Amino acid sequence: MKRYSSIIKLASLLVLAPIVIYALSISDTTGLYKEYRQTKESFGTVPVVDRVRDFFASAPMLSSGVLVRMISGICAENKVTIGHFSPEEVGREGNLSLVSAQLRLTGDYIGLLKVLAKVEDISDIRISSAEFSTMKVGKNGRTVQLELTVVQVEDHKL
Repeated sequence: MKRYSSIIKLASLLVLAPIVIYALSISDTTGLYKEYRQTKESFGTVPVVDRVRDFFASAPMLSSGVLVRMISGICAENKVTIGHFSPEEVGREGNLSLVSAQLRLTGDYIGLLKVLAKVEDISDIRISSAEFSTMKVGKNGRTVQLELTVVQVEDHKL
């Protein structure tokens, strides 16, 4: 028996090790995968929703420059200057177009925050990104620059 003990240990290791490994680790994973497949099959196919009804399109504000006219009053009150405004059409489908615009505003930090709050209040556009950077420090204080990117879905029928 002593002679065969190492062979018995090896055979039991080859048979029992995969069973123990499966029981301790892989069984939960395979169970979850089976549950995932059953759930996926029970849902079937999801109906495709008409993309035009998924969002709200509005009158052009970025491509026509209406946004700049809307915020120019609050910019003047807070001593903020509009240095750069560049609208760009990103995509078009029928009468709808996606327009992105970049604004470069300079002034003090509080004034820029007030202008940013005004832009956030406009319901037809969305702010994509806003980045503050310090331009110049002098006797008059800091000059801060705000790089603002806004987007809008414009309906050219309106």
